Amino acid sequence: MEGKEMAVGVLMPKAGITVEECIITEWLKKKGDHVNVGDILFTYETDKASFECESTAEGEILEIFYEEGDEVPVLVNVCAVGQPGDDISGIKEGTASAAEAAPAAAAPSACGSTCTCGGSRPHSTGRINAQGRNHGRRVRDYRVA
Repeated sequence: MEGKEMAVGVLMPKAGITVEECIITEWLKKKGDHVNVGDILFTYETDKASFECESTAEGEILEIFYEEGDEVPVLVNVCAVGQPGDDISGIKEGTASAAEAAPAAAAPSACGSTCTCGGSRPHSTGRINAQGRNHGRRVRDYRVA
């Protein structure tokens, strides 16, 4: 059964560890323009610097969700790129794709349900003293391989 192809969302990049939002300063492409991977779509700024955002997909800009001057949360789709007639429903509300988010969510936590590290750092089974020892025993590395 053939269905409509799905357009691809272009995310507002995370320009720094503490950056939560960016402001779009200028769109260099407009709705209906053809773009290739790597073409500069728009410029944006944080409270400290200005950047350019490149297209991550090839095709036509089907929709632009935010205008110049808009404050946009990071990792949120700012536009949709695809072929004319592609389905763009759900892209504006979308953030990082499920495939990107799945590895972190799928990694079991070695330290229990309250940990949010996703197995990215070593853990112990008990309290650790200042020397990095667990009650006299060396702490094991429980990171997920």
